[in-house]
Amino acid sequence: MKYHFLPLFFFFLIGCQPKDTQTTTRQQMARELDSLYQVNQKVEAWYSQQLSVFGWDSPEHFAAMDSLIFVDSTHVGAILRMVETAGGYPGADWVGDSLKEVAFRILRLSPPDPEGQYAQLFLQAAKQGDLPVEEAAEYEDKFLSHYSKPQKYGTQVNQFEILDSATGQFNLKTIALPIQDTVGIDSLRATMGLGPWEDYLNGFGISRWE
Repeated sequence: MKYHFLPLFFFFLIGCQPKDTQTTTRQQMARELDSLYQVNQKVEAWYSQQLSVFGWDSPEHFAAMDSLIFVDSTHVGAILRMVETAGGYPGADWVGDSLKEVAFRILRLSPPDPEGQYAQLFLQAAKQGDLPVEEAAEYEDKFLSHYSKPQKYGTQVNQFEILDSATGQFNLKTIALPIQDTVGIDSLRATMGLGPWEDYLNGFGISRWE
């Protein structure tokens, strides 16, 4: 039961702090988040370079991906402490407009939490204007698909290679992952700034009617 009251209690404490203390807390949070962001940007640039030079299905790319995930995972604890301090997503009100998406950029690469707290956090950020709503929708689908549940907005597909016995070549195969509401999918997507699902799938060379 204490778990449910802790966020409210913590928020109360922050709200009762003197204005100067709140300002200092925000400044410290912004500086720490900016530092994490600079490291993240350098590693992402190196990752992109490895991908561009060696290609998607290469040991170098997979090693770079592992490095990127490892670096971001070391930052997760700091981000979660910021979430606790802010009483929610540490967006523009806490760290400024230029850093409002940084927490999302880091947390999205960590393993999805079983209870979906990250997904709810990102939806809150989207409602606050700290994150594009389509990115929050994509993460929620990623979370659901990770735990083998039907996705809500249809943003996730599965791609793999299959051997063509006639040519002996491997061909890329793309399939749409299951969705919750086959009838109302386009209406749900529209609420998150996403276009029709069929148009989205056509971009991968597949159709919902196949």
